[in-house]
Amino acid sequence: MPIKTKTNEEITQAILSSKTKREAAERLSLHAGSLNARCLAIGPVTLEAWRSLPAGGAFADRFASIPKAYARQDEVDAMVAEAAGDYPPSADRRQVENVVRLIFGMYAVTGTMNLPRGWVRALIQTLRRAGCRAPTPSAARWYRSRIADDPASFARFCPDPELLDDLLAA
Repeated sequence: MPIKTKTNEEITQAILSSKTKREAAERLSLHAGSLNARCLAIGPVTLEAWRSLPAGGAFADRFASIPKAYARQDEVDAMVAEAAGDYPPSADRRQVENVVRLIFGMYAVTGTMNLPRGWVRALIQTLRRAGCRAPTPSAARWYRSRIADDPASFARFCPDPELLDDLLAA
């Protein structure tokens, strides 16, 4: 008996109607790894929906006991959205300019360069939604580290001179 291949529409519909990655994989009778690969091939909307789903497995809440300044990802998303509201990313700017402006904006919102867990994901999603080129997670963390160590090296991208002065004084 031949195996029935799931169509892209079936996969997208199952992901959009599921509450967890595990539930979507079970509905489609696929492993999460192969489902992730299919989402990559289908397109950005399905991939974003897949990535936004919680795992739903035995280890889904494994980090719940670690204290965080922001308890939930939606709070971190709101913090990055506030930074993007103050210093909006633009597809006309270079990637480095958008990333640095958002990091300075997050500093303005939080008052620290020790950004909460989840900031990288939120930054990347914000840039993608704005139609901008997003950095890799390691590049985003490198920019944050570099700005924390030597804010003057990114002075030409700083949207507010007072922020730069504040960082240099810290």
